[in-house]
Amino acid sequence: QAEDGIRDCLLSRGLGDVYKRQVKAVCLARNYLEADRLDLVVDPTFLGTEASPASNEAVIRVAAAPRDGAPAAADGPDAQEFNVASGSVPTAVAGAIAKAVRKGDGVVAFAMGAQAVTRGIKAVWKAKTYLAEEGVALTVRPEFCKPEPDEAWSTKIAFKCLVAGAPAEPAAEPEPADAAAN
Repeated sequence: QAEDGIRDCLLSRGLGDVYKRQVKAVCLARNYLEADRLDLVVDPTFLGTEASPASNEAVIRVAAAPRDGAPAAADGPDAQEFNVASGSVPTAVAGAIAKAVRKGDGVVAFAMGAQAVTRGIKAVWKAKTYLAEEGVALTVRPEFCKPEPDEAWSTKIAFKCLVAGAPAEPAAEPEPADAAAN
């Protein structure tokens, strides 16, 4: 095991089904490791996006960590939830994720289908790049979830975003001049 806790690195090239299979494999592995009190997190990086923003070549790093039982902010009742569709724009979803993290909210992004999973993992990666400049490290814990009753049965993935480092404190609102005089 490396110093940074990274145990494996998967280089992926191709269409969305490649990422969906890898994410599903991590979800299954997380279930098997639960009895051993171990967990897995995913740290995606897309390559070549400077030259070609639509590039789908990625490195998916998988890190093992002890399962301490403490709930993450993404598990809380106040977590911001986003649905990622096959037509979602990853940079727009990433902006919403980064905004929620900056506010201190937990974040969960749901995706169903190969293209939606690709866009979801790309959005998490892009949000990670936005937040890194502020000293915030973002990883994701993918897991299976059941579709809502009105949704067709399919594999629905929840990308639960995990935050390390503190988001910048929001600037305090200035007091009105009248309130300061009282």
